[in-house]
Amino acid sequence: MGKKQKHIRVVLIIAVICMLSGCGYDRKDVFTSPDGTNTITIKYDYASRPTLFYNGEKIWEYPNSGFNEEVYFYIEWDSENTFTLKYDDGRHKGKYAEEYRIELSQ
Repeated sequence: MGKKQKHIRVVLIIAVICMLSGCGYDRKDVFTSPDGTNTITIKYDYASRPTLFYNGEKIWEYPNSGFNEEVYFYIEWDSENTFTLKYDDGRHKGKYAEEYRIELSQ
């Protein structure tokens, strides 16, 4: 194998590693219920799609394609076991704001 082929192979391996490293979750937020009995973790993928985790288990994932910019969702607790996941769209005058009501099963 020539020197040029070795360099190409190394570059391809590095490219694959870089692409695969972007497929996981790269940021997260943690929200605790008002009385402190429940904790929800929101993890975001590379397209700012949120996935919710409760007690280490995935309970909800974003049903749409994702975002072109980095966005953040937040939680407003309605009770200890019910909350609303919200995204306020400040860049487009609220045109793309979203809300999802979620109830935890005990």
